[in-house]
Amino acid sequence: MKKLALIGKDISHSLSPALFNAAGLLKDGSGYDLIDSAILSKAMEFIKTGMYDGANITAPFKEEILAYCNEFDPSVKATGASNLIVKSGDSFKAFNTDTFGAYGPFEARGTKPSRVLIAGAGGASKAAAYIFSQKGFEISIVNRNWEKAKEVAQKFNSGTIELFDLQDKITQFDIFIYTIPVPITQLEQIDFQNIIIAEANYKKPVLDKIKCKEYINGLEWLVHQAIPGFKLLTGKEPDTKAMFEMVQNG
Repeated sequence: MKKLALIGKDISHSLSPALFNAAGLLKDGSGYDLIDSAILSKAMEFIKTGMYDGANITAPFKEEILAYCNEFDPSVKATGASNLIVKSGDSFKAFNTDTFGAYGPFEARGTKPSRVLIAGAGGASKAAAYIFSQKGFEISIVNRNWEKAKEVAQKFNSGTIELFDLQDKITQFDIFIYTIPVPITQLEQIDFQNIIIAEANYKKPVLDKIKCKEYINGLEWLVHQAIPGFKLLTGKEPDTKAMFEMVQNG
C-alpha cells in the first residue's frame, strides 16, 4: 500500500488522482492526495510528516524540488527539473517523466527522426529537447525571451530561431511542440498545414483550433508521463487502456 500525492499550486482541478486511480492505484488500498500550496517548503513538511512514499510535482516547483532530493535520475541531471520524487531512505530521488510525456505520443505513432521546433524554455521544453535529441531528432528552440531560448539550445546543442522569424521559418520543421502556457503572437498567421503540433498544456490548450497536419492534445502528454510515473511510485504495471479511456471520456 502506497501513500502518494501531487504537489503544486492551484491544482484542485488536476486529473492526476483520477488518472492514477484508473491505472489501478486503489486495488491495494493505496491513496493519492492533492497538496495545493504556494510554498514548496510547507508542502514538503506535509509530505515528510505524512509519511508519503512519493509525489508528482507540477508548476511552479519542478526546479525548486531538486533541493529536497539527494538522488537524481539522468533525465533530471540533463534537464534541471523533476516532476516526480520517490522516497529513498530519509530523502527522495528525483525523476523527470515529462520526457516520456513529450516523446511517447510520437513513439506510439512510429514517428521517425525529423526536424522539431520547441516553443518555450521552461521545464517541459527542456524535457522535450532532451528526449528528442536523445532519439536523433534535429532540435531548435523558439521562445519569447531570446536569452532563455539560447540557454536551452546551448544545453542540448540545438538551434534557435527568433520569435519574429517564426512565420517565415516554420516550414523548415516537421513537428512543433508548444510548451508555453499562454498564446504567443503571430500564431494565427502561421501556416501549420504540413506540420504536426503537440501541446503540453491540457487544461487550457492554445493551438487546438489551428489547422495543421495533426494535433496532439496535451492529454496524451499527461498519460504518457504518468505511465512510467505510476511504475516508479508503485512498483506495479498500470492499466494503460483505462488511463487513456479516462482522459478521453473526461
